[in-house]
Amino acid sequence: MQAGAQRGVARVALYFNGFPWAEQLGVAFQSRGQPDPSSYNVAVPASLPNSIVDVKAIAYDDLGVATESTVVTVTKGAPCTSASTCAKGQKCEAGKCFWDPAVGELGDSCGYAQFCKSGLCTGSGDDQLCSQNCTVDPAADSCPDGFACVASGTTTTSGTCQPSDNGGCCSAGGQDRRWWVHAGLAALVLGMIARRRRR
Repeated sequence: MQAGAQRGVARVALYFNGFPWAEQLGVAFQSRGQPDPSSYNVAVPASLPNSIVDVKAIAYDDLGVATESTVVTVTKGAPCTSASTCAKGQKCEAGKCFWDPAVGELGDSCGYAQFCKSGLCTGSGDDQLCSQNCTVDPAADSCPDGFACVASGTTTTSGTCQPSDNGGCCSAGGQDRRWWVHAGLAALVLGMIARRRRR
């Protein structure tokens, strides 16, 4: 797929059935700026379940101005028949695996990331809470009252907001390319000058 913008593309995200599943940073700027348009090949996570999939790409510039592509519908594997074959927390309707809109606020109990408005669910087992990214610096005050920024992984500068008396954790998942989506992505062309909206 291709995307371009007057200010340059900061990132391109792929949405499957209404939720972001993968993203790629904008291509590097050259002596004359960022090529407009530029080509993007965003890897599709192997964890995406088999089902009918509405694919949409969204390009963002550095100010967060976004432009959406048209929606392309493809089928990965076969349509789902029950939620048991979908990802955690998803429903299966009309052959599509999908999550309900996120409702979890910071500090709410969660069982999967897509429940949280921030897209971040930290902890383990029954002790998981919606969190948000932050900067590990007392002077930055990057978490609301009652929460502290706890370093994630090996980094000492970034972390997640956790209740002041709790620790934090982090996790990461792998990605893989999938042939089935390439045909659909070939039809996605983004022109950020044409249709803009803020998200």
